[in-house]
Amino acid sequence: MAKKRKKKSESTKVGEKLDLAWAKITKIRAGNKCEICGQTHNLNSHHIFGRKNKSVRWSLSNCCVLCPNHHLFSSEFSAHQTPTAFTIWIIGERGEEWHEDLMILANAPKKWTLSEKEQLLEEFEEMQREICSE
Repeated sequence: MAKKRKKKSESTKVGEKLDLAWAKITKIRAGNKCEICGQTHNLNSHHIFGRKNKSVRWSLSNCCVLCPNHHLFSSEFSAHQTPTAFTIWIIGERGEEWHEDLMILANAPKKWTLSEKEQLLEEFEEMQREICSE
């Protein structure tokens, strides 16, 4: 017997669009290169505070653009394999104040309404249009 697929809610659909728009904007803002080594292909938009943290899931300050090696795979230095070293590195790059501000945002509970998600998606789409027209 085939399993019935649960229909996605409108909020989930908008959230998925937000994920894609967020990733695209973060890569453009990083110059389409790994912020550690400068590699320009197969880039990942890494959430400093994980995607499950709704407070900062789509915050543009909650991102670092990385190549697959620096995102996931290198046991010498990567966001997921050596998280303490990565945190020290990114604070060195962006500063203590940036990190403190992001921690405050990440620790503030947030439940997104559909309307808020749609508004943020419009803002991201406008940013993309502005960037493309430059």
